[in-house]
Amino acid sequence: MENVLDSQGFMLSELKPGQSVRILSLHRLPTAYRQRLISLGMTQGRVITLIRKAPLGCPLEFACGPALVCVRAHEVAGIAVTAVSVN
Repeated sequence: MENVLDSQGFMLSELKPGQSVRILSLHRLPTAYRQRLISLGMTQGRVITLIRKAPLGCPLEFACGPALVCVRAHEVAGIAVTAVSVN
């Protein structure tokens, strides 16, 4: 799966804990995995925040609404995101 970069040129796996992004698209993910993420609340337009990542960079834990979602970095490489400023 190819890595999807946003207009500022970063991927979810490159975020630092505490950084937030808005999901633009999940369309490059396999259908079954996309449906699983959607059922967990990772939908287009949703703002997610990286809570922590494992010492070797995988898995990643995101706050997605009231849920905490852990995913492997290579599995979310197909998610297009854009940076958001949290005030």
